[in-house]
Amino acid sequence: MTLKASSFGRALDYKVIYQDDVKATVNVNAAAGPCTLHSVIIDNNGGSAACYAKIADGYTASIGASTPQLVLRCAKQQGQVYVFPDGVDFPAGINFWVTSNADPQGTADPSLVSNANTIKITLTVS
Repeated sequence: MTLKASSFGRALDYKVIYQDDVKATVNVNAAAGPCTLHSVIIDNNGGSAACYAKIADGYTASIGASTPQLVLRCAKQQGQVYVFPDGVDFPAGINFWVTSNADPQGTADPSLVSNANTIKITLTVS
């Protein structure tokens, strides 16, 4: 599981956050502080069922206990792009995870075609 956060330097005040094996495990404060979410790309090409990305505000989050501000669906073996033109503010920090159900308190890992497959997510924040 690799979590990467990259900034664009002085030219643009954006960061790209990429997780290549996202599951029902919280990626805590991924932007290292307050941020505004502009887009989410979910790659569920390796998924055998729909998955749900959950994104919560806070210095930390706990799966099953923290209530996400966003729950974003991606169909099985598909990709999905969500764009927020005005941005979604996360004043304390951005936390995210992916589960197999839409229930905000759901804790089950997403279903995969095989153990070799993963679900990937990319967030663009400023």
